[in-house]
Amino acid sequence: MLIRFAKPEDAPALIELIDQLGYKITLSSLYENIDAYLRDPDRFLLVSEIEGRVVGCIASDMAQTFHREGKSMRVVSLVVDRMHQKKGIGIRLLEKAEELARINGCWVVELTSSFSRQKHGVHDFYVNRGYLKEGSQYFHKLLT
Repeated sequence: MLIRFAKPEDAPALIELIDQLGYKITLSSLYENIDAYLRDPDRFLLVSEIEGRVVGCIASDMAQTFHREGKSMRVVSLVVDRMHQKKGIGIRLLEKAEELARINGCWVVELTSSFSRQKHGVHDFYVNRGYLKEGSQYFHKLLT
């Protein structure tokens, strides 16, 4: 398994993974998003590849923390193709993102995972990686 930074030509494979997460995006919008991640030094988009096929990805953003020294990293998306789960791919992607966070002066990695993913073991996956589960403090507002 190879973990590497994503390239624009990964978009068709990534759109399939995003669909497995339950989100819809057009290919042209995904190309724009990949381009934005590649140009921004505070964003990372990594893919895992097996035999030349993209089977997982992790996207993360870093931001300067106002109330303390250093940055925080937020995992925006982590997905492994359902046919390749339980093979350590998610662990390796998360570990690589954490490594990049440390290199870039981050003191914390944050993420949210919906309640619906709990029944599939996703919350346990993060807890087993040392993440603290602090309840349901996720709020969002859709802007039109």
